[in-house]
Amino acid sequence: MNKNLWAISAVTAAAAVTATLLACGGGGGGGSGDGSPILPIAPAPESAPPASPPASETSSAPCTNEADFHAGTVRDYEERTTISGQSPGVNHTIETTGERKSFAGANPVAVRVEPHDTANNPSPAAENYYDLVNGTVISYGSTAQVATQVITVTFEPPVAGPVDMQPGQVASGSYKIKYVAVSTADGSKVEREDPVSRDLTYLGRETLQTEMGTFNTCRFTNKQTTGTGDASSVATITTWVAAEGPYRGQLLKIHTRWDSKPEQTTERIKMTYTPK
Repeated sequence: MNKNLWAISAVTAAAAVTATLLACGGGGGGGSGDGSPILPIAPAPESAPPASPPASETSSAPCTNEADFHAGTVRDYEERTTISGQSPGVNHTIETTGERKSFAGANPVAVRVEPHDTANNPSPAAENYYDLVNGTVISYGSTAQVATQVITVTFEPPVAGPVDMQPGQVASGSYKIKYVAVSTADGSKVEREDPVSRDLTYLGRETLQTEMGTFNTCRFTNKQTTGTGDASSVATITTWVAAEGPYRGQLLKIHTRWDSKPEQTTERIKMTYTPK
């Protein structure tokens, strides 16, 4: 998926609840993996990405790439995920930015995400809905067909955050994640809603070494609480996004720490990025 910083933790929460939703029934069976739905050095893109927007040398602005919102942009990548206490696995994902579509009362850009498992077998594809408006990245939600269910995830209100942040700046927000799973067999429906609150902090620029090379990155941390009371869960998500070069604006590494689950680290190890 097009992992803008205001959407990453929302999708992390959505994946966990979607798995629960599927287990509840609703006319269809099946399950959902927890892959990225969050590389030897690949050739540089055939065409150079747009120049970085004017900003200070420490701003987070260059870590959002306008090309990711242009129809025809493709991200083809492999990433290695390591969960504490388990052997690492490698997944392959292709993300393609398409045309705008009507979703949740808006007309956002549609990004098709096609994940593959460790044996490179295709998993159910999803479509995520984003926009870039006046220096703000907005995430509306997603749709996917898993087994015999069509699942729609909507963020209400849409999850939004500034492109241009300065080191130490915090952007806070709260919203609801609404899930609807509809059976393709008989039209029966399962619904769920969870409140979310979070604080996104821009920590500044940091040099990151990966199998793809060494990058100047923007580092963010996002503390998110999903649910209320005893049923709530807390996740702290740290991300590194390329601030310059042929992969500008692309997620390179993500580390997630939960209050009740093993820690997880995902790092891109191969990527071909073709911006439009």
